[in-house]
Amino acid sequence: MHQDLLEELEAAGAGVGAYEQFAQACFRRALEDRDRAAFLFVLGTAAQRIAAHYFERPLSVKEADAIEARIRGHLHRLRAVPPEDAAGQLRAINEMAVDELDGAA
Repeated sequence: MHQDLLEELEAAGAGVGAYEQFAQACFRRALEDRDRAAFLFVLGTAAQRIAAHYFERPLSVKEADAIEARIRGHLHRLRAVPPEDAAGQLRAINEMAVDELDGAA
């Protein structure tokens, strides 16, 4: 599933619209993967914030690379926590939220 999300993001390109598409994909996946719904919801919300911030403003290659690296990091963090580890899931969600707020677009 996580690889599918990365592939979907890469296929959409590096533009702002890619992050809106990615957000919608995260929300769809959250409905399917109830054990990770909170993480996917927060990730989708972060992607929506990126799209809104850069709307009508092109992303530079450097910005696009940094954002993609952040998203990849979040997905790798998600993959590392077993769905049955509720405390680990909560830590991962919290770390992602803090990362997004610190690097807020």
